[in-house]
Amino acid sequence: MIFSLLAMFVGNWFLTLLIIVASIIPMTISGFIGQKNQLLYKNSSMIADQKYLAKVKDIFSWFSNY
Repeated sequence: MIFSLLAMFVGNWFLTLLIIVASIIPMTISGFIGQKNQLLYKNSSMIADQKYLAKVKDIFSWFSNY
């Protein structure tokens, strides 16, 4: 991989830099989107867990009354 990158720089350095920049842009964009999605998923799963625990506590409190 290193030799092919070196050969690209020797052949046409401008095209090589263009390819490197063009490949970095989508990776950074998907990284930012992935972080936002991870936060949204974490928040929604936390809310779902809280609802589930509230239902379980409600069921157990109903059994403890008898």
